[in-house]
Amino acid sequence: MSNEVVKVNSRFCVEVDESACKECGYCTEVCPKGIFIIKESFNEKGYRPVEAVNTEKCIGCLKCFYICPDFAIDVKEKRKEGEEK
Repeated sequence: MSNEVVKVNSRFCVEVDESACKECGYCTEVCPKGIFIIKESFNEKGYRPVEAVNTEKCIGCLKCFYICPDFAIDVKEKRKEGEEK
């Protein structure tokens, strides 16, 4: 993903591709932990993209990933040190 903002917690990494986000707000509605907010600034397409905040609360349910019509959100489980792929 290009132009992405990455927020990291102890277990999950939440990535938002701000250039792909079209401000639909689906992720803000579906997230049970309230991790996403709509930014005040605009992206190059004229939309206010979402931002992942309070990512330490992320439970990895992937609801945001599956509901995003623009494929702008990715949630990955971090690997522990020494763990192989």
